[in-house]
Amino acid sequence: LREEVMPELPAKTIQETAVEIDKKTIALATHYVKTHGGIDHITEQLSKGLAFDTLATVRAALASAKIPALMNMIDDYEEQEEPLVVFSAHRAPIDLLAKRPGWAVITGDTPPAKRAEIEDDFQSGKLKGVGATIKAGGVAITLTHACHALFVDLEWSPALNSQAEDRICRIGQTR
Repeated sequence: LREEVMPELPAKTIQETAVEIDKKTIALATHYVKTHGGIDHITEQLSKGLAFDTLATVRAALASAKIPALMNMIDDYEEQEEPLVVFSAHRAPIDLLAKRPGWAVITGDTPPAKRAEIEDDFQSGKLKGVGATIKAGGVAITLTHACHALFVDLEWSPALNSQAEDRICRIGQTR
């Protein structure tokens, strides 16, 4: 276990934050659940490979609906001059961060040399934050300049989410 081989790493703390979702997105999600027979039926359908496209659409809409809350949280971190890493399974929140001054993003389109440049700039304090899709930014990168990661939404695989968390919880992290 990590605590056995690297006891010097600080413990992870996880905090869930409720955010406001617009009525249109809530209606979309509610309609999906009702028309597909409830959560238990949806889970059963997913296990058969059905309803995935529709559920993926709802998940993408929910990720986009969280953007206003995300921007408010980022403002708070920037005000405190606290570096931040933002992860999302969906591109919309990450693509928006690409336009934010002092931020860089890592997606599946980011070439390896650019990934390394972003990592170096962040680690040296040249960037306020890094936004990354979980699949692209969740492996082979060290972002220990931050001690906070914010997840807009999660990937389907819990292992991918854990990998992303560990970008900031690595050797060299002291907070």
